[in-house]
Amino acid sequence: AAPSFDRAARRFRAADQFDDAKNAYFGAAESYIESESFVLAAQAFEQCALIHEAKDESREASCMYREAAMSYSVDGKPDQAAIYLCKAGRALVTEILEGAVALHRDAVTLAISDDVVESNGQNFRGTTPMLKTLRDAFNFYCEYAQYDAALALAPRMEIMMTDMGQNLELRHFYLCETIMTLNCSGYVAADELFRSSHLQKTAYLTSKECKLEEDLLTSFKNYDQGTLDRIKNEYRMQQINRHIVKVLKRLTLDGCGAVPPVEEF
Repeated sequence: AAPSFDRAARRFRAADQFDDAKNAYFGAAESYIESESFVLAAQAFEQCALIHEAKDESREASCMYREAAMSYSVDGKPDQAAIYLCKAGRALVTEILEGAVALHRDAVTLAISDDVVESNGQNFRGTTPMLKTLRDAFNFYCEYAQYDAALALAPRMEIMMTDMGQNLELRHFYLCETIMTLNCSGYVAADELFRSSHLQKTAYLTSKECKLEEDLLTSFKNYDQGTLDRIKNEYRMQQINRHIVKVLKRLTLDGCGAVPPVEEF
């Protein structure tokens, strides 16, 4: 029955009969599940989701993406399932931000489990879908100012980027991490992060990003507006996550670093 549902869905869609197409795709998905063709079921659920999105039915679209994720998970493809949980979160964001954040968090955990984090990535082998999930989640958190969630990605980002040789991207993440910490917790916390974590990475020490991070922190320490302005306009700073570039542009020295000197009259 599933192929018949599929053919009908395509005909309905071509005729702009979207409700009928959606129902046919859903029927196809259910039939594929009965025959344990879970990847085909996931693809049919995705088509349902796309139609719901086109009709601005965010919650329904999110639900269909979650069904697709479940189908991939049952088929033993957790890395693919994680991608569809991110899609489910994206679809839901205009309706329930907290729910969208939670779905991205579930996706990240599915991509890199807590056990992998606890073992510091021992025997871990990343895949392209896992990398995509972390990138999508990080960008989502930054876009919607969920900085605590973005910062919590740090151990997973280090494991994934190191395993897959994404060294420049990891250095960019360190810069983002420091900027977010300056924004949320101030200079002292950001400087502690730099010294206790970033400076412990041997490969990072000689990078231009490390020097840029150090200069940024020094500008706050010394209450040096000129240096801060220069760093904000540095070409390398424009290469990091675009949402964090905006956070950097908004940073001010007030409340961070040393107290400005008192003018004498």
